[in-house]
Amino acid sequence: MTGGGGQNVLPGTLPWTLGYFGLTGGEESSNLYFASTGAPVIVKLPVALTDQSNFDTLGWYSVNPASPDTAPSASTMHSLVGPFVGGPVSATFQPSAYYGLYIATRTGTFYTQPQFNSSDSLQHFAVFQQAASFYYVGVEDTVESESDLDYNDMVVTLGVATSAAHYSGLNTTAQGTWTGAYGADGSMIATLASSLPAYATVSVTGDTLYTWSASTSDVRALQTASGSSARIASTYYSPTTFTIDVNLTDGNTHQVALYLVDWDSTVRTESISIVDAATGAILDTETYSSFHNGEYAVWNVAGHVQIQVTRTGGANAVVSGLFFDPVVPSAVYSGLDTATQGTWPGTYGAGGELIANDVTNPPSYATVSFTGDTLYTWAASSTDVRALQVSSGSSSRIASAYYSPGSFTINVNLTDGNTHRLALYLVDWDSTVRTETISILNAVSGAVLDTETYSSFHNGEYAVWNVTGNVRIQVTRTGGSNGVVSGIFFD
Repeated sequence: MTGGGGQNVLPGTLPWTLGYFGLTGGEESSNLYFASTGAPVIVKLPVALTDQSNFDTLGWYSVNPASPDTAPSASTMHSLVGPFVGGPVSATFQPSAYYGLYIATRTGTFYTQPQFNSSDSLQHFAVFQQAASFYYVGVEDTVESESDLDYNDMVVTLGVATSAAHYSGLNTTAQGTWTGAYGADGSMIATLASSLPAYATVSVTGDTLYTWSASTSDVRALQTASGSSARIASTYYSPTTFTIDVNLTDGNTHQVALYLVDWDSTVRTESISIVDAATGAILDTETYSSFHNGEYAVWNVAGHVQIQVTRTGGANAVVSGLFFDPVVPSAVYSGLDTATQGTWPGTYGAGGELIANDVTNPPSYATVSFTGDTLYTWAASSTDVRALQVSSGSSSRIASAYYSPGSFTINVNLTDGNTHRLALYLVDWDSTVRTETISILNAVSGAVLDTETYSSFHNGEYAVWNVTGNVRIQVTRTGGSNGVVSGIFFD
């Protein structure tokens, strides 16, 4: 993450005190935005003394560096934290390649690029660089005049996340029969010997071990080993809170599942927070109740995290086992972009791109192949903005496509275990009547993860998903001469 825009961020050290930040080496840039390193970003608010604390919301918005004077829209703005009542609060987000910050208040919405401000043209953000990937941001939520810019209404820290945790949800059906569902890479069951994967180190602090039943046929009890008919009902527990330290050392994202069972009652409730071990930032918090029958709480986790398990009701907080697996393929649709057209640099392709009959430049974390398609070029050189630029910053454009009169498949395997933004560029170049469906499937199981339909894309549009793992993208003609995709972009 680096500062950019109309003025560079000046290096400086911000003392952890409130006051006139402009005196301590910060920069009140007239046009400030950031360039992403590709890693998630943690925004943390340790201090909030706002004039309008019950109203302020902090967020981020996408910036197109090719046209940075284009105002943010509702689709490019993303709320992070707020309304504020104090501190600390934090959030982790995956920004676009370039992004800015904004604060929404009672009196207006204010941006790090103040030309977009709704009620004044003053800069409401002052930035202080503490290290290459860590910034303090002083925020002013109400400004009467230039002399009122003391930037002491809140202090935000902004830094690259070294860890990540994304909640995948609950499994309430598997119960203690984890074989075939969890633990393909390794497992750790209370009171039994651990069988951890090579990429993970795990320790538990603040807990006590307990066994309800060392041998039972109750399906709520965990199998003692993969494929075993023997079961044990045991737990790590605390009457207050305990911590499971998990360090995933290979740099990849893995699925981590915790098995929770309220074995001897029906009234236990607890909260589980995943915390970045290096920064203390809370990556995710979930609450649990009614788990007498047993359930798995599942996250996709990267890096070094601490799992904090806290009793909120009943006798104590409990976790019976941890299970490690590869990330399950997923595809979450994030919508259409009909504005960018063929001018993709700065908006898409920060990770890599494939353009039909032109460039094949996938990122190192992705393998891509096609089946059932044919290549076609409508125009090898064009000034039509619907045609894709042939490379970042190029003035040359090409109108081309992967196509089929029936259907074709794009095989995408994201091998690092992380979630990445994947955008397909669709243009009905030579007609206005093409329609098609695009389905994303789990490449292993064949399960359909998402299906969308497209029409009226003569002017060009990007269909965008957040994708994890090994997937197959099936493009099927439903109207017109054929189904088409002109480019694939990774971020």
